Formats: sequence, structure tokens, C-alpha cells
Amino acid sequence: MNDRPTDPPVPAATRRGGWLLVAALAALAEGATLLVLGVLEARATAAERLELGVSTTIFFVGLGLVVVAAGVSLVVGRGWGRNPLVFVQALTLLMAWSLRSVEPVSAALVAAGGLGLAGLLHPSTRRYLDERGRARALARGEDPDAEEAEDAADGEDAGGEPRRA
Repeated sequence: MNDRPTDPPVPAATRRGGWLLVAALAALAEGATLLVLGVLEARATAAERLELGVSTTIFFVGLGLVVVAAGVSLVVGRGWGRNPLVFVQALTLLMAWSLRSVEPVSAALVAAGGLGLAGLLHPSTRRYLDERGRARALARGEDPDAEEAEDAADGEDAGGEPRRA
């Protein structure tokens, strides 16, 4: 018998496909690219620039692993990866602007960052991740609406801001 709880079903009205899949695929491609860049940097590191090579390798591999993990979290319906990926996609678009003189690289970065950001911010993605989180909380025996009710009792809206009359 498996003691590990299974994820509860999500209402049929919400699908995982579409924009969420676009965002996850963009993140996985970017994460894989960062991992490859890390390996290439490690292989190209010379003895006279060892500190720079090692630190750059650690940065690329570390960031690549975080981006891949966040992309996988979206694929399996866990919402924690959405926020770091929004940040990464915004940085990708900024990098595209700074590399605009190298048109093929800039175009690839705009495509990945733009599609990823559009997928992450699309209402269907948020709805799916919210419903998955709500279903997971119910399966653990928690009340997902308890925080909202507590905020209302404290005079705050759902975002934690004081409610205006």
C-alpha cells in the first residue's frame, strides 16, 4: 500500500494545457540552456581565470536547476514555481534588449521570455494553479478559505491591504 497521498482531482472545467504548458516548456528550455552554458563554461575555464570560471559555472548551473525545478512544478500543478519564473522571464526580456545588436539571440530571448511571461500571467494558468492548491489543501484537511475569512474579520482584503470604506 502506498502511504503517499495522491493529488486530488481538479474540476473538469480547468485544464492544464494551453498557456500553462507554454510557460512550462519555455522555462524548461531556458533551464536546459542554462545548464548547457554552465557545462560549457566549466569546460572552457582556464587556470588563469579559475575563480571567474568556477563562479560563473556555479551561477549558470544553480540558476538552471532552479528554473527547471520551477518549470516542472508548473507541469505537475504546483504553484510555487510561478513567481520565480515571472522574475526570470522579465530578466530574459531585459537580456534580449541588451543583446539587440545580436539579432538571432535577441529574437530567441524575446520569443522565450514573451511566451513564458504570457503563459505565466494568463488567467487560465492562475485559475488552474489556484484550483490545484485549493484541492490539495482540502485533501490535507485544511480549509483553503480560512485565511480569506480571517483577513475579512481583521478588516483586510485578500491581498492583506486594509479594506477601504
